[in-house]
Amino acid sequence: MKPSDPPTERTSIAWFREDDPGAGTSVWRFRMVRDLPDEWSVIAGEFGRLLRSALNLAVYQLALHDTGKPGRGLAFPIINEAKDYASKRPHYLGGIHEAHWALFDALQPHLRGNQPFADLAWLTNEDHHKILHGRFVQAGEVEFEFDMDSSGPPIEEATVDAPGQPLHDGTQIAYARSKGGLPGMDVKARFKLDVAFGERGLRWGHLEVIGGRTVAALSDIGRLLEP
Repeated sequence: MKPSDPPTERTSIAWFREDDPGAGTSVWRFRMVRDLPDEWSVIAGEFGRLLRSALNLAVYQLALHDTGKPGRGLAFPIINEAKDYASKRPHYLGGIHEAHWALFDALQPHLRGNQPFADLAWLTNEDHHKILHGRFVQAGEVEFEFDMDSSGPPIEEATVDAPGQPLHDGTQIAYARSKGGLPGMDVKARFKLDVAFGERGLRWGHLEVIGGRTVAALSDIGRLLEP
């Protein structure tokens, strides 16, 4: 289970350069000409809700299989803190044989490798209460080509900001300082974009990871239903 490819949408990005003659520095920044389409956030939210619903339905079927008496608070437990999980587990797993609780114990976010479940819980909770805010982010290192004017001063320092940052109007992506004045140069860049949602910065590419971990959990529950 995984989301479809991101909807196709042309995204216009413009460069602009800021010079400081006194310091002899030049900074290149982005300007986002078009915002992220709203439907991307809708797709991400719907994907998360479908995954969470499938997990809850599987837990319900397991309770029917085990005792025939699903508890009123029955749901697939995703509890971030270990100390809270122990006390809340009976509420979430009411009607399921205690011999089967170990499966859910091993999938909790406080254990290594289970972060996708914490991300799924965050995604569905956020989408339930508000529209997810999406933004473009750098997906890898930026490749630069500097077109130098041989008559200009040499470059003393040039840096590229780390990947993963949000891209918005005015985001700094590169910086250069020259000796004895401003550099006579132009810059060309190649970079990849990803999409992130909300303050957590959940990446579109990570949705497939969440889907894969959910499918694996559903398969594990399914084996408990086998005669």
